[in-house]
Amino acid sequence: MKLNPISGFPERLPNERIFEQEIIEKIKKIYEAFSFVPLETRAIEYLSTLTSKGSDDKEIYSLKRALAPQEEREKDPFALHFDLTVPFARYVAENLSKLNFPFRRYQVQKVWRGERPQKGRYREFYQFDIDVISRDELPLSLEAEVLEAYAKAWSVFDSLDFKIYFNNRKILLGFYESLKIDENKRASVIREVDKINKIFEDGVREELKKLEINDDAINKILEFSKVKLSPKDGINYLKSFNINSELFKQGINEIETIFSLLSESTLSKFVVDLSLARGLDYYTGSIFEVKLDNYPEYGSLGAGGSYQNLCGNFINKQLPGMGASIGITRIISLLIDNKLVNLKNTLTKVLVAVYNEEQRKECNKIANTLRELGCNTEFFYKSSKIGKQIEYADKLGIRNVIFLDPENDNKISIKDLINKTQEDVDDIYKWWGYAKNRI
Repeated sequence: MKLNPISGFPERLPNERIFEQEIIEKIKKIYEAFSFVPLETRAIEYLSTLTSKGSDDKEIYSLKRALAPQEEREKDPFALHFDLTVPFARYVAENLSKLNFPFRRYQVQKVWRGERPQKGRYREFYQFDIDVISRDELPLSLEAEVLEAYAKAWSVFDSLDFKIYFNNRKILLGFYESLKIDENKRASVIREVDKINKIFEDGVREELKKLEINDDAINKILEFSKVKLSPKDGINYLKSFNINSELFKQGINEIETIFSLLSESTLSKFVVDLSLARGLDYYTGSIFEVKLDNYPEYGSLGAGGSYQNLCGNFINKQLPGMGASIGITRIISLLIDNKLVNLKNTLTKVLVAVYNEEQRKECNKIANTLRELGCNTEFFYKSSKIGKQIEYADKLGIRNVIFLDPENDNKISIKDLINKTQEDVDDIYKWWGYAKNRI
């Protein structure tokens, strides 16, 4: 049988998976420092749940045989979730009485999308989300908190110079209102403008013409969409418009307030980008995407925004929130493909070598002692020549090799393969006490 890979479903090598897990753990610690708690939701939702907020059902994987009786599948089939935001909204609605608000959660899980695989885009991939959701009203201070935590999370990718491109849906809707665009068409205009980096200005122009937007309005929309400025210059530019729209003014005020609450280091990563629209219908205020100017072929590596009533389809309560997502699989692939990271082949810190099989019992005791102390330890599986065992450790990147003297089981020697040194130790507990911080 010939083995053929399935495109769009990446499988990591062990060294790549080690790196991916380390990145995930670092981001978890950052989010936990901001009081976010872990959450995991089921992989399967009703198709009606996933399409309840304007999502494209062409990208959703439906499941025809998953668990449900035949009559239930036909009425409302199951599907794999395409993001973590809609399942989060459903989860909050179902568990409302058990949660404390504002509720902050982080979540890292696989999601599935039925799109054409290409560089940096997959059918199955990990997303890492944070959201904060509140009752009745979401203070802008909470939005700023999400953005601060999110920018700190991106700082773990220290080899990349990322930018957070930022806009506000209210600014776009207010601007379209000033152009006398019919209220029922404004959401459609946003969806078309959101494609500007894929189909470019000419493509957007043609799509807007199909919506029967006049040429003057189209020209102004496209000119407006060219603006990319620093936070200070972006706010000044928006304030220069003499637009009599409360929605437009509210959007400017929200951006200005949020920026004033961010630390200087975080704010330096922001760009006001008036082409940014975010096509999903549930966003109502702040919207943002993370991109790398040096790697435009990877597109958006993370995104998010604020929503006024994402839970509205599930419960008669006003539960506004804000979320931010990192495309973990995409960013890990970028780093690996461009050789921007040094991968390691093992998590093992110590190899216990064996001169002969008579030593195996004593050597096994040392290995188990180290494991109990929290040291990842491998015990060599056969008594090969010591040189071969050292070569094995060096190839994997295991720093320390421990030997028992073949003539004296109480004499322990430890070889450091990085410093090219060897020392005798009397007490393995004492050695690990000072060695653990070094290795």
